[in-house]
Amino acid sequence: MQRYHWLVLFIGLALAGNAQREPAFYTGYAVKWVDSVMATLTLDEKIGQLLMPRGNVSGKPHDVEKLKGWVRDYKIGGLVFFASSPTVQARLTNELQAMSRVPLFIGEDFEWGLPCAWTAPTGFPMP
Repeated sequence: MQRYHWLVLFIGLALAGNAQREPAFYTGYAVKWVDSVMATLTLDEKIGQLLMPRGNVSGKPHDVEKLKGWVRDYKIGGLVFFASSPTVQARLTNELQAMSRVPLFIGEDFEWGLPCAWTAPTGFPMP
C-alpha cells in the first residue's frame, strides 16, 4: 500500500511541472488583441459583453429579430441555444456573428446529451 502512495506522489509531482505551461492559444498576440478590442468599447458595450441570454425557448422557434436586436442594441457577449435544429442554429449563429463587432460566445444546452438540445440528430442515446 505504501508503494502505491509513493507512485501517486511521484506521478503527481511529474505532472505538476507540466501544469505551469500556458496553453497554446494563450499567446501574446491573443492578449494584445483582447486588450485592443476592450480599449475601443464603451462602458455600455463592455456591460453588454457580460450578457449571454437564452437564444430560444425549448421547442419553440427562435425570435430572429429579437436576437438581432440584442446583438445590435445591447452588444451582447453571446447566446445559449436550447432545443432546435442544429442547421438552424448554425445559420443563425453565422448571421449574428456577422452583425457583431466582437465575436459572440455560443453556448448549448447539452445537460442531457445531444438529443436534449438538438432535434435533428439520430443515434445519440439519452443518458
